[in-house]
Amino acid sequence: MGESTHSPENSPLTHPATSAGWQQLLDGIDLPFHPDLAVPALREVRLAIPNPDPVADVADAARRAVESTFASSVTPGMTVAVGGGSRGLTQRVDLLRGTIAGLRALGAEPFVVPAMGSHGGGTADGQVKMLASLGMTEESVGAEI
Repeated sequence: MGESTHSPENSPLTHPATSAGWQQLLDGIDLPFHPDLAVPALREVRLAIPNPDPVADVADAARRAVESTFASSVTPGMTVAVGGGSRGLTQRVDLLRGTIAGLRALGAEPFVVPAMGSHGGGTADGQVKMLASLGMTEESVGAEI
């Protein structure tokens, strides 16, 4: 690789990690990289992310999904553990309540287990308290935790 043509006086101060820096690279502007750094060819990629209509009743949608998905595999009286977690889902309480309702409609006897690692100190009591702090209680989800 050749020497950099930029000096501190004439160097664009945009780091390539910024969107402006990447645009400069795409436009062919030479940025002051270390001479041993090979910058790969860049391509613009666009990702179309589907934007489905919002679900009006999350608990009911979860209940219907559970009933249709597990109708042939859940038998009356079956005990089913359902994980209640602390990360990644919005409307957790509605999802959990709907899941519990769907399992009950199929004749199962669901209960909730905390699905987390070290949250709440990694203890059963601490994790039950963590679920409660997120709104997931026996009363709100309709099952024993």
